[in-house]
Amino acid sequence: MIRDMKASIPEDGTVIRIEGENAVVFIKGEESCKGCGAAQMGLCKGGMSTLILTVRNTAGAGFGDTVKVGFEQGVQTRGYLLVYIFPLISLIAGAFAGNVIGKYLDIKQLDVILAFVSLSVTLFYSFRRLKKLDSLSRMVIERIVFRNAPGGDAFSDEERKYLRYTGRY
Repeated sequence: MIRDMKASIPEDGTVIRIEGENAVVFIKGEESCKGCGAAQMGLCKGGMSTLILTVRNTAGAGFGDTVKVGFEQGVQTRGYLLVYIFPLISLIAGAFAGNVIGKYLDIKQLDVILAFVSLSVTLFYSFRRLKKLDSLSRMVIERIVFRNAPGGDAFSDEERKYLRYTGRY
């Protein structure tokens, strides 16, 4: 069940700790994690048996709540612009400029040379910006799927084992 890259992680998680504005979320890594763009880019350790992520608690989730975790708004769009759109525009602009200047200077291959140079410079810039975007972007709780009732037990066996191991259950 591999899916296309989406704006959010396809799995739900369980809040196991609240740390101020942040929440520590336990996500059971499934097969679909391996197909997620975040796992492929190394933003999380997708495909492992479990994931423990510290995310911003924008939805006000509490201990034991089942939540949907995703990226901050705009991160995916900025990533697409940096990786696909800007290099494509640069390639076309470089080829056009090389064609015009090449006709003026009577250099036949200048369009190819300028297209390659402009693409190379733009890719270098884009990958540096993408690395910065990666380091600055945070994951957030998009919404609460299931609220844990006070005194209720919404944890799976694997979550209880982790919580017992860390002394929180």
